[in-house]
Amino acid sequence: MVWFLFALVSAATHAGYNVFSKQLVSKVDRYVVAATVAGAAAVFAWAGVLLTGIPSLGPGFWPAFAVEFVMEAVALGLYLKSLEKTDMSLAVPLLALTPAFLLLTSPLITGESISSQGVLGVGLAVVGTYVLALDPKHKSLQSPFRRLWTDKGLRLMLLTAAAYSITANYYALVVRNSSPMFTSAVIETSALVVFGGFVLMQRRKLEPVRAMMPTVAASGFMAFLGGITLSIALQTGLTPLVISIRRLSIPMSVLLGHRVLKEGQFRQRMLASVILLVGAALILTA
Repeated sequence: MVWFLFALVSAATHAGYNVFSKQLVSKVDRYVVAATVAGAAAVFAWAGVLLTGIPSLGPGFWPAFAVEFVMEAVALGLYLKSLEKTDMSLAVPLLALTPAFLLLTSPLITGESISSQGVLGVGLAVVGTYVLALDPKHKSLQSPFRRLWTDKGLRLMLLTAAAYSITANYYALVVRNSSPMFTSAVIETSALVVFGGFVLMQRRKLEPVRAMMPTVAASGFMAFLGGITLSIALQTGLTPLVISIRRLSIPMSVLLGHRVLKEGQFRQRMLASVILLVGAALILTA
């Protein structure tokens, strides 16, 4: 199962991307971060296209890309704003809900479906979300629901997970109608155009990012490598299964958040991540 190995590499690089993104949005405007990181990733991707060549585009490329263009920008904007508002190790585990959302979106968009075992996986995803949202200062049965309602960062990441369930399907369609390298190049370039436009129109400050260009380059490379390996995995693996493996980036991100960013509540967040991933694994094997 070559797709599994590529999806696993994609998970590891996405965890690195999460850490670099959190470091950047803590000091730099999120629109500037989105534009510069996408620009760096696009440079790597177009260099790859020069080596591999521009592929023949299938008939489904442009319709799928049109939707992906919009939804990827929405998802990236929500993701960076969430990281801006709360801890990475608290918000990122909610991305494990993407496979649950995929149970609804995949049959509608790509025609892929899995068995009723996925229902149990969704149940565990809900339990994992509940554990993640437990407030150590207010240990009541209602506190997780209150926290999900009041914590803007968590709400934004829930919306990100839902958006990713749509982008994952259309990303797969774009890949299958072009090539992994070309897909990465056009997706990153589209993000650069969208967020670069926001930066220019709103005259966002660019000075803070100049001191962090090595982090921008590292984040861009992680985004590029993660996108390429994800694209290759999506060429042969079912979309819900590939995305479920990619979500192994979640415990990796929680660990990095604790070790690198010195974020707290490590045991609670790792436990919630494991429960969420078991739910995703049930969906994976359905």
